[in-house]
Amino acid sequence: MTNLKKLALLTALLGASNVALADNSDPYQGWFVGGGLNTSKFDVSNDTGFSTSGSYAVGFEILGGYSFTFYDKFVGQAEAKLRISHSKSGIDGVDLFKEKYSTSLAYLQGYKVTEQFVPYVKLGIDVAQIDSDASIDRYIDGDTTSRFIYGIGAKYALNSHSVIGVEYTFADAPHQRTNELVAESNTFSLTYSYHF
Repeated sequence: MTNLKKLALLTALLGASNVALADNSDPYQGWFVGGGLNTSKFDVSNDTGFSTSGSYAVGFEILGGYSFTFYDKFVGQAEAKLRISHSKSGIDGVDLFKEKYSTSLAYLQGYKVTEQFVPYVKLGIDVAQIDSDASIDRYIDGDTTSRFIYGIGAKYALNSHSVIGVEYTFADAPHQRTNELVAESNTFSLTYSYHF
């Protein structure tokens, strides 16, 4: 291969790599990772009338996933999240349950009001780890509970890589067996994500 051909091939390869590595000006496109702070409370009940009330507690979360923009203004996002919580629920000031953490998979559907601001709705599933007082373990089928997640939120792009957000989610089990405890949670989150 002549030097001229080698130079042409090298130029073509460098040009292709520059296109592949070019800065993406759309912050709602591609992979992302992030974290955030949340405040969460959960209530526990069953079908026999047993119920407890919780109070809000501060926790943190780690998230990641993939964003894509379609039809110019619509933003889709697949998200995985690990949420750590210290929320407790009980009766008459006695804590009977503690929500330790939950993991979730969700889809967010948003719309670009501006190039930076995207309100969205969220649907997903989560699995939460609940610790309970030994005296009421007879109600619990294992230490985890599966729930549906419903939420709303908004994201704002600070630049082509950094996005901040606020979100409210409600998690609830779709059905329960006799005497099975169901943990419903309400969570408010403030998040930051870095988009590659």
